[in-house]
Amino acid sequence: MLSTTKAIVSYRDGGNSSHGTVCVLTVSSSSISAGTPVVYNAADGYASIIALNSTKAIVTYSNSGNGNRGTAQILTISGTTISAGAKHVFYGGPCATESYLNAISETEVLLDFPSNTQIRMYITLNISGTTVTSGDPTVYTDNAQHSSMTIMSATKRIVA
Repeated sequence: MLSTTKAIVSYRDGGNSSHGTVCVLTVSSSSISAGTPVVYNAADGYASIIALNSTKAIVTYSNSGNGNRGTAQILTISGTTISAGAKHVFYGGPCATESYLNAISETEVLLDFPSNTQIRMYITLNISGTTVTSGDPTVYTDNAQHSSMTIMSATKRIVA
């Protein structure tokens, strides 16, 4: 959710070679209208997205165009127009699906993601303008096919 009347959605566009695509949705009463779709990743890949504020979101995905490496991008929203920032590889190995984003603040998010061997990791992604940076991921289990992570406070997280 970007605001009470706008949301951003990320999807694999089956009509466009399954490219990673985003779109702003505007809600008015009981109708929804879609803005112009924007391709942020010209390759197939599974994505997670979270709004940081009403004009900025972050998308993370397994980039099949780059060896399924874990990749993040900032999306800047103006009305229903979206522009994608530079790609940041946060994990150099192949990633699988089912990643979860949790906003710590507008400049920091926590990402829970699996490698392609189901090793679950988390990493903090830092945002400055349209640039994403990160440190090294931390492995928290080596045999989980499904999990989720939630932020409890500024210093505590819970994983199930």
